[in-house]
Amino acid sequence: MKKVLVFLAIAGVVVYSKMSNRSDASSEFLNDMQALIATLDNYEDNAEFIDLRLKLRHTQAFADAYDAGSRRRGATFDEGKYIQDIFGMLIKDCNNGNRKELAVSLVELRSELMAVE
Repeated sequence: MKKVLVFLAIAGVVVYSKMSNRSDASSEFLNDMQALIATLDNYEDNAEFIDLRLKLRHTQAFADAYDAGSRRRGATFDEGKYIQDIFGMLIKDCNNGNRKELAVSLVELRSELMAVE
């Protein structure tokens, strides 16, 4: 639970302080997500597999959750949508890649994150 709160605090700072610079916000959010996923018990055995997929899937999930806004409306980022999308894609990749235990760990972590949000 503590790691979830740390992640959400970091994510909040990144999102609100970097909305004007999408590239920076995306990179920092990816780094934070990598650090969070690295806390999973079975991460080390699956590091290469999950890191590659996280980098591939992050671009799409971030793009879907980020709204650049307009001259009159600031940029916004939907953390709930990002979490649902990124974890959904990663869980599907794990199931397709015969990494069922990793998929279960990701489902549990997503549930923790969504419960806190």
